[in-house]
Amino acid sequence: MLRNERGTPRYLIDQFERANARDRAAAHYAESLTRGEGRLEQQLRPTRAERNAMARADEDARMDAVAAAINDRLRTQPKALAPTAPLGDPAPTMLSARRGLS
Repeated sequence: MLRNERGTPRYLIDQFERANARDRAAAHYAESLTRGEGRLEQQLRPTRAERNAMARADEDARMDAVAAAINDRLRTQPKALAPTAPLGDPAPTMLSARRGLS
């Protein structure tokens, strides 16, 4: 009787392996959706160097704000206004009609 049994047919094994691969891919895709990280998000995510540079820039801006606040509290005289540039070109200099010493 055992000689008549041939085991599982190859087409059933192939069908099982294909279904298993599909199910694994679907499970991996569903997991990536729950994490919220698709391929595009991974590509657009800043690198470690970019994150460090952004953190440094944020910290520098924060420290500049703290320094400005401290300077404002310690200032004994009013803050000097920034010099303003003249609105137009200065008047051209008049050339003397006479030559020589004047």
